[in-house]
Amino acid sequence: MSLKGTAFLALWNDIEPARDGEYNLWHTREHVPERVGVPGILSGRRYVARDATIHRYFTLYELDSLAVLQSEPYKALVAGPTPWSLSMRPSFKNFLRYPCTTKVSLGHGMGGVLATFRLSAAPSRIERLFDIETVTGLHLGEADLSEPFPLQTAPIERGPRHVLMVEANDRGKLETAVPTILSAISSAEAQIYDLVFAIIRDDLGDMPAPFTPPNR
Repeated sequence: MSLKGTAFLALWNDIEPARDGEYNLWHTREHVPERVGVPGILSGRRYVARDATIHRYFTLYELDSLAVLQSEPYKALVAGPTPWSLSMRPSFKNFLRYPCTTKVSLGHGMGGVLATFRLSAAPSRIERLFDIETVTGLHLGEADLSEPFPLQTAPIERGPRHVLMVEANDRGKLETAVPTILSAISSAEAQIYDLVFAIIRDDLGDMPAPFTPPNR
């Protein structure tokens, strides 16, 4: 389905292997619900590329607008992490953060598989990718990479400035289609992820009590 709001936040990262299980628990029980509780953050999803050697995890937040990331509630969370969040931060690796204004968002439903592409220029006529039978959604954003972030060592001002996400319902067919997609959008890199967790603001009332791991 099309993304809600006018912007999204795309995040790629790895985590120290010894903390992988804890990362998934923290991300599900604390981190994503905490972010989705910020006014203007509409939903959060976590994806995993289990065989990836870099950028094993991808997180997507739907935003009312990019102004949400400059709001006092959001900045307070970034500046004042919980003890658990503070303990997780040093274990992050290969962190990329792309706050994007949504330029195109098309589709119906939510596919269980997602391919991400970072592009130097916006491709034209991406709707033709719906000719690939497994594709269920297409989302294109233009990134603002000027603001530094604690987990980023420096702004990514010279990197690719557009993010394309292709949702699908069959991983094998999407993998087969990737060369066709790369040719159509003039990109040379792609990563395919499986959806493992998603939450919207309306779900927050049904979340269990905050979970604190032992010895934290």
